[in-house]
Amino acid sequence: MDKLAVETSTGKNTIHPNGKKPIEQRVKEFVVDYRRQWEIQSMIIPGIIFMIIFCYVPIYGLTIAFKNYTVIDTLATAPWVGLDNFRIIWSDKYFWDAVVNTLGISFLKLGIGFVIPIILAIMIYELNSGRFKKFVQTVSYLPHFLSWIVLGAC
Repeated sequence: MDKLAVETSTGKNTIHPNGKKPIEQRVKEFVVDYRRQWEIQSMIIPGIIFMIIFCYVPIYGLTIAFKNYTVIDTLATAPWVGLDNFRIIWSDKYFWDAVVNTLGISFLKLGIGFVIPIILAIMIYELNSGRFKKFVQTVSYLPHFLSWIVLGAC
């Protein structure tokens, strides 16, 4: 007997020709499974709350870009200006210089922060003296454990 064409006289466990159970049956099974596993399912609630607070609530603040917002106005009362703020930025003579500088600094940080540590690691690996190798490792890792304020005060 074909699995997709199974029907009972009571209508339970009905599988339609498209291979899916009716929505009512799927919802009922979900509720039964949820009640059986409510302790495990409830462990995700703090994560969901965190996501809502820190990922979805700030999206409302993105509307500032499309409004004539001032410190006196609230987000709800600020007049809507659409893309005018973007037109002002793109027509600014310093905008593209700032974009080029930002991209340049980002690529330099990527190069310096990625290539140089690999070269340093290879150089430390190739050292023969065990005591000097440990000294160089300690000195190179020490700034990660010290506060920048302490280093700046020296």
